[in-house]
Amino acid sequence: MSALRHAALRPLAASPVDAPTIVAGVQDGRTPTQQTGQAEGQPAARLAVVAPSVPPVAAAEGGTRFSRLRFASLVLAGVYPIITTLLYVVLPLTDGWATWQRTLVIAPIMVGIMVFGLIPTLQSRFRRFLNVPS
Repeated sequence: MSALRHAALRPLAASPVDAPTIVAGVQDGRTPTQQTGQAEGQPAARLAVVAPSVPPVAAAEGGTRFSRLRFASLVLAGVYPIITTLLYVVLPLTDGWATWQRTLVIAPIMVGIMVFGLIPTLQSRFRRFLNVPS
């Protein structure tokens, strides 16, 4: 019973593959409706005790881990040509500006390109390279 007290309760997942669960049933003579405090006549909310599980990628591929070194190398290889191109475009347009002002123009553009373009592309195209067997 102590394991049940320390486990988190959440609504039962729609798919049984999402996480290993133990469905809560009648305890201490109370029905699930009485346990959840719902009015009679309404369907009882199904609760499940969720055990700590392996991340979905590791479970699906039989034990992998994310390689930060490989990811950093790919990001560097992608960032270098992007920042070089940005500098060639922005520097002539900002002639006479202070360095901090140029950086203020370049940084948001670079962050947007990385967050919405480069990183999602790297993660999808290099998934097997980044998730090495453990």
